[in-house]
Amino acid sequence: MAKDMEELRESRLEEEEEDEVIKQNKKVRTPKFRIGNGITIHSLTAAAGNRSSPSFEVNFTAPVRIKNPNFGPYKHDAATVIFTYGGVEVGRATVPRGKAGFRSTGKVDVAITVSSKAMPRAAAAAAAAREVSSSGVLMLNGGGKLNGKVELMLFFRKKKYSTGMNCTMVIDVVLETVKSLSCL
Repeated sequence: MAKDMEELRESRLEEEEEDEVIKQNKKVRTPKFRIGNGITIHSLTAAAGNRSSPSFEVNFTAPVRIKNPNFGPYKHDAATVIFTYGGVEVGRATVPRGKAGFRSTGKVDVAITVSSKAMPRAAAAAAAAREVSSSGVLMLNGGGKLNGKVELMLFFRKKKYSTGMNCTMVIDVVLETVKSLSCL
């Protein structure tokens, strides 16, 4: 009888420990959606010499990272990342639908073209191109929203989560490299 009581106590302790682990894993954290290091610039044109139509155009590939800190996979829908210069949209990229495994980072390389030709007014595009050519740098902001679901292990319940991106990159026009990249 004493042995049975001791076994019962041990099994209850094990159950309590399992419950504690479940409580710790129960908290769902918001995944992170960022542009990663390793941007590859394929072509860059900044022409300010032509007064009638100054322009800039950059073609590059950017690694987009979806970091999932949860104990369950994060399945996300397709998303659009919008690139702006001076608050005006100059390009966009599509992040395809995908999945980041539990406690891992999903990686997607996206091709992007940003151009002053995408600016709505010709005068604004010309001013932007002159500024880029004279300063030697192109400052772009990239932003977007990623919607998805986290499926928690042990619970088999899904929670909808969306996460945002707000990144700023500075491109050196002369060297055709990314000087800095910061994401909030």
